[in-house]
Amino acid sequence: MSRHSIRTWVLLLCALLCGLKGWSQSPLAETPLSLTNAHVFQTEDFSIEVDTVATNIGPLADADLTDYNCYRLYVTTSNATDQVSAVFGNVDAPAALVTSGDFFQSYPIGDITPSGMVPAVWPSFPSNQFDSFITIGIDAQPNAANGEGDVLTVQSSQNPWQPLFEPGNGAPGSGFELADITGGTWFTQSTYTNGIAGDDHRVLIAQLTTNGVLSGNLNVQVFLEGDNQFGSVYLNLTIPVLGCTDENACNYDAAANEDDGSCATLDECGVCDGQGIPAGDCDCDGNQPDALGVCGGSCTADADSDGICDDVDECVGQLDECGICNGPGAIYDCGCAGIPAGDCDCDGNQLDALGVCGGDCAGDADGDGVCDDDEVEGCRNPAACNFDADPTTDNNAALCLFPTGCDTCSGQNDGTGTVIHNDADGDGVCNADEITGCTLPGACNYDADPTTDTDNSLCVLPSGCDTCSGQTDGTGVIIDNDADGDGVCNADEVEGCTDPTACNYDSTPTTDSNNALCTYLDGICQSCEGGVVVDNDTDADGVCDADEVPGCQDSSACNFNAAATDEDGSCTYLDGICQSCEGGVVVD
Repeated sequence: MSRHSIRTWVLLLCALLCGLKGWSQSPLAETPLSLTNAHVFQTEDFSIEVDTVATNIGPLADADLTDYNCYRLYVTTSNATDQVSAVFGNVDAPAALVTSGDFFQSYPIGDITPSGMVPAVWPSFPSNQFDSFITIGIDAQPNAANGEGDVLTVQSSQNPWQPLFEPGNGAPGSGFELADITGGTWFTQSTYTNGIAGDDHRVLIAQLTTNGVLSGNLNVQVFLEGDNQFGSVYLNLTIPVLGCTDENACNYDAAANEDDGSCATLDECGVCDGQGIPAGDCDCDGNQPDALGVCGGSCTADADSDGICDDVDECVGQLDECGICNGPGAIYDCGCAGIPAGDCDCDGNQLDALGVCGGDCAGDADGDGVCDDDEVEGCRNPAACNFDADPTTDNNAALCLFPTGCDTCSGQNDGTGTVIHNDADGDGVCNADEITGCTLPGACNYDADPTTDTDNSLCVLPSGCDTCSGQTDGTGVIIDNDADGDGVCNADEVEGCTDPTACNYDSTPTTDSNNALCTYLDGICQSCEGGVVVDNDTDADGVCDADEVPGCQDSSACNFNAAATDEDGSCTYLDGICQSCEGGVVVD
């Protein structure tokens, strides 16, 4: 078998595994701008993007990832419906995934694909979340409920790439090339949703945790707008080299072609991306400030923090108010001296009639502690609302106020109390016993209680489908018998499907919408007949009944019909050495 034939066989095998149809191109054949009337293709819309997940991850409970960075590689697409089917390489379309360091491989949990990502164990094995893996569109075990499927791999028996990338037993992986006749690939079947780009127009193809610099190129197969029959294209995409692209930065990387935000500057000690002067030091030479804050100074102590070194300080401590070093301070009545005899304070004042130092009360004739000029007349009867318990108040019974009926007292026993009248409408029912409500007999919340204060703005009247529920004590409520507010009472509603796109759409305006009852066309051969979905593909082979072509489908038969979609048992075969097939007929 020729080298080209072997390559074609391998690619055909991959195509069949990926669920492709009509494989007829070499992987990197020039693709026209218009593949079909339905697909327009621009190569510049496709690229590999690298997202930085974490930098210098550092020591973890189960692995030391110091100097390791975690990246994710994405293929960008033109449309949200574009589908990445495979990543591959071979002798005619070489590919390489390279790192200048190692690829971290999680152990004992981890795999070459996302099937080894197990979030439930991350509290005990936190490094598993940084496992290096290749993929198509998923970063965890596939979720069948979302239409996802496994990521599959193929490798050359002569130059296998998987043991290089994932050696096993926790050993670090390395980069690899796919450049021999057989080559290699990772892919997913086109029937799965993994490779569909989605609204962000991106498909994840790898997570890589490395202590080196990523580079290389990868070949990808893309089904434009998910069309795996006529929309298949093959692209060679370069992995951008991340690094600092600012020539003014101290860590400028001339090999980088995409800035990863790592650009740094020299710190004050001349260290690239350094932390500056170490904590506790005052300069880059390791000196510390002395007791006076002088960098590298000789003062060993300044106990009183007065900025004077203790060995030359005349008072290690503090002068008190009286000028004494560490003295007791102004502890006397007048600070540094006592109160002069005959005075009541240090300002020369004397006591007034009430014993107030420097006060202005000239006399307190009754000795009640109230200056004669400040006496107040008031009610001294404890039963009065304005009772004044102050014994210095002059008594005047004519001033007393007493509560009656619903009245209560309000205020303090200091003569300021007042009478509160608690029958605002004067009907003999105290305010606290009044009940405010609706007295309109037609209202749902009608209150027949004769003591109720009338407030018919509170009345709730039924209308339309409404009815009343409750007693005639003000607690009645309206029952709304038109739940959907369409003017048709609940009892008269008819439940049905109101989605115009459904087969069993009900246009009756009183129909309650219950679209769980809706039925829809979900196949190209289905039709709506009398509100029922009819399947016009009797044998479920994807060809509508009207388009079926009966005939012989066995390619080894004389009358093989390549256009036949249904086997009708009409095949005829050569059964003698002198027979031949002529025009689809056995000729003896």
